[in-house]
Amino acid sequence: MSAALAISVVIRTRLPPGEAPAFLESLNHQWRRPDEIIVIDSGSPRGVVESLRSTAGGTCQPPDDHPLLTCAPLRLIEIPPESYQSARALNTAIAAARGDLIAILSQDATPRPAFLARLAACFEDWQIAGAYGRQCPGPIFDPLVTKDLLTTYPPRSRVQRAPDCWFVNTCSMIRRDLWERHPFQEWAVISEDHEWAKWAQSQGFAVAYCAEAEVEHAHAPRGLWRRHFQEGLGLGAIHGQAPSAGASLASYIRQVGSDAVWLTRRRRPHWIPASVWRRGVKHAALHAGMHRAVRGLTRGAT
Repeated sequence: MSAALAISVVIRTRLPPGEAPAFLESLNHQWRRPDEIIVIDSGSPRGVVESLRSTAGGTCQPPDDHPLLTCAPLRLIEIPPESYQSARALNTAIAAARGDLIAILSQDATPRPAFLARLAACFEDWQIAGAYGRQCPGPIFDPLVTKDLLTTYPPRSRVQRAPDCWFVNTCSMIRRDLWERHPFQEWAVISEDHEWAKWAQSQGFAVAYCAEAEVEHAHAPRGLWRRHFQEGLGLGAIHGQAPSAGASLASYIRQVGSDAVWLTRRRRPHWIPASVWRRGVKHAALHAGMHRAVRGLTRGAT
């Protein structure tokens, strides 16, 4: 069934100069061709935008070493940087898409050739509302990021039902008909993917983790406080609860201890101070964000 379903790829971008051609090439080598690519851009440099615009509305050139390959038609949607919001940008792009299945990618997630085919195969099971792939360490060498990816995205696939609503729009695919029933929610801040998966599970569906659908994710650890605070705001609003200070502290100590063992075994003990600092920022920001969200829910209920 999945082979007969059209696939639209949606990508949110704010690209540095010169990145667009390599970015498009990764989709040029997919086993399962996308039927269209929609880029929603929120402030890339003029040269990058012009490159995307010249491709939009037509078919891009296949790579020289694969003359039989053809790119899917690309459409470009431009939005002002100040108006960007994660769920809103996705909803805008998906509303413009024509596919039955919507593949969602971050600009720093480079799909490997089997990515679309493996995710699409998950939808042979009509109970699957969405699927997400395995994030593999990219070219940015950072042992803490590497550990996080290897730990969070293991080599074995699984089907997730409530209450396990972990879902990531870094490299995912969803059914458009279910998105039409429940678009991504802006109030979930940057955790709109978790909220959508939780909703789908509440409707009797499941989400799938497909370890064979791989992307290389080159994610530099910048803006830690802001990112984790926003994540905490979303998670607190979604679940309506927040951990105690003791629980957050215990989680922090466990993670730093796990990092220390992992780094020492790989002869990288000099990264332990970075773990102490980064994990502290992460857990403090998550804790603060979740508690602020819960306080807001409590005030709204009174």
